[in-house]
Amino acid sequence: NIKGQGITIVNVNLIDITTNKQKSLFHKVYKNEEKVIDLLTISQDNKWLYFSEQNSGLGGYILFQTYPNLTKINLETKEKIQIFGTNGIIKDYASISNISKDGNLVSYFKGTKLFVYNVKDNKSTSFDIPYSGDYSCAGSAIFSNDNKSLAYNMANCNPEKEYVSIIFVDLDKNTQKNIYSGENGWIDGWLGEKILFHIT
Repeated sequence: NIKGQGITIVNVNLIDITTNKQKSLFHKVYKNEEKVIDLLTISQDNKWLYFSEQNSGLGGYILFQTYPNLTKINLETKEKIQIFGTNGIIKDYASISNISKDGNLVSYFKGTKLFVYNVKDNKSTSFDIPYSGDYSCAGSAIFSNDNKSLAYNMANCNPEKEYVSIIFVDLDKNTQKNIYSGENGWIDGWLGEKILFHIT
């Protein structure tokens, strides 16, 4: 990501570790904009790279990392498909949180709801975030390795003293429950049927 004179140049490349040969996936020039490309994940079949474009230099208290749009690019043909965004399948703005390992499910937040979007079926399932008391924000919705569940954090959004809950969602039964509450408890990922989190 090269910046200078009001221009941001982004190159995304692949390199073969055996031959050292490089392949350009895409090249983009932003004029009078400072942009960041976040490379999010590669699908399990190694065919698609998922990424997001957003403005850089945003400051302030940001508790959860989210993404305003989502595009996938075919690593062989370079075909691009925008899933969320102005030219996407879903044109509405969303705070995208995570993508399942098979690339078929996308978790995102909007208002007081968590949504799980099924890319194949072009359908979203919604869950009401169980806000209560001082809890007012949510994020880090991470899918399990088998894509049948996810877990997300709910927090009070107070940088002076943060209280956090972990909410478990069963995607087969469309149910959710609070499995942890305390001072901190941030989700990192899944180990089988167990959720890995850290306390700071």
